[in-house]
Amino acid sequence: MKRFKSIIGLAFVLIFTVSIPLYASEIGKGVKVTYLGHAAFKIISPKGVVIYIDPFLNRNPKTPPEMKTVEKADLILVTHGHADHVGDSLAIAEKTNAKIVAIAELGRYLKSKGAKDVIRMNKGGTYTTNGIGITMVNAIHSSSVTETEEISSAQKKERIIYAGDPAGFVIKFENGFSVYH
Repeated sequence: MKRFKSIIGLAFVLIFTVSIPLYASEIGKGVKVTYLGHAAFKIISPKGVVIYIDPFLNRNPKTPPEMKTVEKADLILVTHGHADHVGDSLAIAEKTNAKIVAIAELGRYLKSKGAKDVIRMNKGGTYTTNGIGITMVNAIHSSSVTETEEISSAQKKERIIYAGDPAGFVIKFENGFSVYH
């Protein structure tokens, strides 16, 4: 009987150990994540939805040169108003017709700068599109936009604009896999 329990116990451990890697390999199946330097990421969903998070690309020394030009984007998620997070959001959205998702105040600012399709959210809210849920969550940081105004050829004045609370995002993909940024 003791030997039987040992065999059953060993079988259970082997089954459990073997099943973990199989399960883990299936969880994010089809989700492709590319780190673009600083806080910038490109994520492609299993059904081909292209999401950029904080697309600070062109002036980012860590973004690979071949990733600085964006041909396709469906969603752009912006966590807060600093230039190294807003980055190329406006240019990418204009070129690709991507929707920009941001906290309400930052969304209003981006709209005032020419963004056509902005989803303005608050923390706790979820925006769903193409089978993907984007939930805005709390983050701790500052958030402002700094604009420089030229008063004369010799003088410049900086203006700091409040851009709402910083935020994080939980992205739930079509296959149930979730990512927190």
